[in-house]
Amino acid sequence: MKIEHIKRKKYLLRKSFQLKYVILGVFVLLFTIGIVQVNLYYQSMKLLLQQPELTGISVTLQKINAVFIGWFVIGTILIVYGGLTISHRMVGPLKRLELNLVKVGQGDFTLQMQTRKKDE
Repeated sequence: MKIEHIKRKKYLLRKSFQLKYVILGVFVLLFTIGIVQVNLYYQSMKLLLQQPELTGISVTLQKINAVFIGWFVIGTILIVYGGLTISHRMVGPLKRLELNLVKVGQGDFTLQMQTRKKDE
C-alpha cells in the first residue's frame, strides 16, 4: 500500500504557539548580539582610554556595527524561517491527529491516519 506524499498548505496551524516560538528565537538572537556589542564597545573604549593615540578605532567601530546589523537581519530571517518550519513540523501531525479524532468522535471508524515520511 503506497501512501501519497502529503504537503501542508498552511504554515500557521497554531498561531499563538508558533509565533511565540519564533519570537523567542528572535529575542535570543537580539540578546546575544546585544551582549557581544556591549562587550565590544567596552573593550574598544577601554583600549581607546588606555592608548589615546589610536585614531582609527571609530571607523573600525562603524564597520563592526554594519557587520552586526547585517548579521542581525540575516539571523532574524533565518530564525523566523527556521522557527516556522520546525514548529510546523511539530504542530502539523498533532493537528491532523486532532482532526481525525474529531471525525472518529462523530462516528467515522473507517479512517486511516496518514503521515509524512519524517513525521514521528
